[in-house]
Amino acid sequence: MVRRYAETTKVPVEQSLLAIQAVVAKYDGGQFAYGLGDEQAVIAFTKDDRQVRFYVSMKDRDPQDRRVAMRALLLVIKAKLEAVASGIMLFEDEFLANIVLPNGSLVGQEVRARIAKAYETAEMPALLPDYSA
Repeated sequence: MVRRYAETTKVPVEQSLLAIQAVVAKYDGGQFAYGLGDEQAVIAFTKDDRQVRFYVSMKDRDPQDRRVAMRALLLVIKAKLEAVASGIMLFEDEFLANIVLPNGSLVGQEVRARIAKAYETAEMPALLPDYSA
């Protein structure tokens, strides 16, 4: 059985959120905000003239699962930022699903259903909404 990353962590969720903020700042991220509720956590920041947002479901998670989820998110964000800084990945490619569009939705939210439909129908839909109006 595969063990989850940080499954025995005792680091409080709030401390992990502050660690994410520090990592974003280390890699020259801009504005940073987070919200933490019973249903979800939201982490948002700016980098390279883009707004980025992560949602993590907190619904039906016990306190340990919440701590594990935040440690894992810290690992993911740090790895993505390091890949970009090292020149392995482009920022837009690495954070594509989490980039905020002008209507406030995420690229991943907009594209996910369209991808499923394209596979069902074998037709290519427009991948982004028409913002020209």
